[in-house]
Amino acid sequence: MTTYLTMNKAICFILLFLFIPACSRDKGISEITDIPDTYVYAPMVKENPNLDPSAIWESENTFMLRAFYDSLFRYNRSGEIKPNLVQSFTIINSENPIYRLTLRSDVFFHDDPCFPNSKGRRLTADDVVFTIKRIADPSHANELYPMIEGLIIGLDDFREHLEKRKGKISDPVKGLVVTNETELEIHLSKPMSEFLYILAMPEFGIVPSEAVLRYKKEFRHHPVGTGPFHLVLFDERKLIAQRMNSHFRFEQKPEERIPEGIVFIYHEDMSTLFREGKLDILPLKANRIHSFLDESYQIKKDIEAKGYQVKKIESPELYYLMFNFDEPVMQNRHLRKAIASAVPWQLLIDATAISHASFIPKGIMGYVDVRYEYNPEITTSELIHAGYPDGKDLPELIIRFTDLHENMLRYAAMIEDSLDQLGISSRIDYNADEIINGAHMGIFAWTMDFPDAKNILSLLDSTSTTNDWHYLNSDYNRIFNEASGANDKEIISYYDKAARHIFEDVAAIPFCQPVEYWAMSQRISNVEFVFGWYIAWDTIRFPVISEQLNNTQTQ
Repeated sequence: MTTYLTMNKAICFILLFLFIPACSRDKGISEITDIPDTYVYAPMVKENPNLDPSAIWESENTFMLRAFYDSLFRYNRSGEIKPNLVQSFTIINSENPIYRLTLRSDVFFHDDPCFPNSKGRRLTADDVVFTIKRIADPSHANELYPMIEGLIIGLDDFREHLEKRKGKISDPVKGLVVTNETELEIHLSKPMSEFLYILAMPEFGIVPSEAVLRYKKEFRHHPVGTGPFHLVLFDERKLIAQRMNSHFRFEQKPEERIPEGIVFIYHEDMSTLFREGKLDILPLKANRIHSFLDESYQIKKDIEAKGYQVKKIESPELYYLMFNFDEPVMQNRHLRKAIASAVPWQLLIDATAISHASFIPKGIMGYVDVRYEYNPEITTSELIHAGYPDGKDLPELIIRFTDLHENMLRYAAMIEDSLDQLGISSRIDYNADEIINGAHMGIFAWTMDFPDAKNILSLLDSTSTTNDWHYLNSDYNRIFNEASGANDKEIISYYDKAARHIFEDVAAIPFCQPVEYWAMSQRISNVEFVFGWYIAWDTIRFPVISEQLNNTQTQ
């Protein structure tokens, strides 16, 4: 067990009733047990979480990062980009765009021993530059750098110098220019319409150099950011975070109370904790959904009567049947059309997902409702055009899946059975390490990193490192590249063209978009989700009962 509080148990026990004021985390206590009822209890999906925002992605616990860190921008539920740490910004559109950012002047880092007198200092433009340079540092294990590789002028050279030990983290980068304490410019080497979306990712949370240098590898367990809450205890199975009273986003209405903190808990049986009133937020697993929802997937009356809520969240994730275009047989468009019509895709879906249409997830700008329908007659006709009437002379097609999750196996088995019934001989193959090589098709899942369609459309761009299927089409590449330089009004038309091109060429078959169900206790209200299941922690409130409200108003 690792802890970061100083003071003995007796003192901390007293301070808990003062809402756990910030204790220095360099010494330690073994446990905090008496938590005020003004703390929200939330799930820790994976024990011993990595809380360094740009370190190594842990999708299970990424949703916690927004409690501790702020990014320059944020996006709302509909995926719109909004300034966050940025007060204002301008974009000089040219062949080499320049992003001029002015930071808010009322943002401070958490109080922490890494700062003089343990007092959190004001956010500066240098912190933004340090955060970006740290992501580029090859000694810092992270998977973020490919998202900005070749984009910011001079950053690749900076990274190369560090890799060859010819430079240091304090070296300047030509494309990162600090003009004063709260202003900076980011110079790009090419247009990139989704750049602000990347800067809004929680993994691009701004960090201070003092904390990184002090805690080194332990920074993963010792987050210091500007987020709405700061950590006061780290344990492998429990985190306790206290609200930053000066945080600029907290607004309070008379009929509600702002939480004083959050307790993140890891437990093998989260559902039982929730039922016992020891958890306020619960992601419902498939085998527990009907404890809260009826057969129509509406909240049960007895659950609703107790004040519980259940939120349905469409995940920014899709399942696809992808084709290996290195296999000559899969370059046959008529064969791909035959496969698209041979499977009753809607029958693959259960209540934890929705039947999907375009290559872009529903809820993301660029989604179009074009889908493949089960039609054996079209399959028969397309097989003839493909040169394989009734499947004659067609080699056995291998369908690869890489995850033993029961849904993956079920999807693969149903696709195999559907193809075989219409004369397309196939067999499923499991390989945990290789998604497509050695197979004709692969069942693939992609979770979007940010709510811009290019994040997912890049999977079929021939120049992208994520194009594992080696799809090569000059028309598609042109549409994709033109979208990079498009303005906000134009870009939707390019996304529409890209999605329709994928559909018409049967470059891939999207068939399933997962749905998340989250239960909320009667203690909390106003829980907002942004971009899938990321929780906006600063939106959570405790409703004030009428007696409390009346007492407050008469005082």
